Amino acid sequence: MKKLELRKLIKEEIQKLNETGEMNKYDIQKGGEYYEWAKEIEKDIKKIQRATKGILKFKKMEPYDKYQGPYAVVTINGKIDNIWSMEYEDLFIEDLKLLGSWQLLSKALMGDPKALKITKKK
Repeated sequence: MKKLELRKLIKEEIQKLNETGEMNKYDIQKGGEYYEWAKEIEKDIKKIQRATKGILKFKKMEPYDKYQGPYAVVTINGKIDNIWSMEYEDLFIEDLKLLGSWQLLSKALMGDPKALKITKKK
C-alpha cells in the first residue's frame, strides 16, 4: 500500500470516529481539537498532587469522547483511579465517588472530614 493511500485510509477512519463522538489520542495532543480541555484537567490534577504531597499521583491523560471529554488516570495511595471534568470546573474521582473543586478534593484526600462530607457522592 502506498503512503498516500495509507494516509487517506487513516484520515477516513479518524473521520468515522469523529462522527460517532469518539476521541482518539491525537485529539488530546498538542494541536488536537481537545488539547486545551485535557491540559486544564491535567493542571488541576497536578495541583491536587502537590497539595496532597503525592497521595494522588498523575499518570496520564486518556481520550474518551467529545461529550464527556478526556479523563486523567491517577493513583491514589497506590490504587489506580480515573478523574473526569464536570460542570462548573468540578472534578469527579470515579472509584472514590468524590466531586468538587481541586481545592476541596485535595482536602478530602488529606482526610478533612468537612471536605469529605461535601465531596462524597452516592
